[in-house]
Amino acid sequence: MPLSLLIDILVAGLLVATIGYAISLNRRLSLLRQDRDELERLAAEFAGATARADEGVRQLRRTADDLGNRMDERIQKAEGLRDDLVFLIERGDTVADRLESTVRAARKDLPAGDVADDRAADPVRSEAELELLKALQSVK
Repeated sequence: MPLSLLIDILVAGLLVATIGYAISLNRRLSLLRQDRDELERLAAEFAGATARADEGVRQLRRTADDLGNRMDERIQKAEGLRDDLVFLIERGDTVADRLESTVRAARKDLPAGDVADDRAADPVRSEAELELLKALQSVK
């Protein structure tokens, strides 16, 4: 066999191997292009999700600020109500002290007896006053 034929066969074999390798490389490049397109799509989705998350954070901050303002208003109202209640309690204590003084003075004036007798003796007093006097006498 002549040498040129052997060289031609060797070159043909190498060409077949090169063509096979080129086909394999072309497939890999196609997959890489598809993966690149997929990566670009994922990057675009990620950018959209990031933008939505940023907007959500801004809305949460606005909501937190609104709630803080509302809470401040409610705290101010509650403090006003507390002050009103303190005032009413103080007035109630004063009225209770005066009532107690009045009851003690009335107790000194009353003879020790039954409340039914008190009703007959003093028709001006109401039923509630007489019941209060009876309760106070039982505390003795």
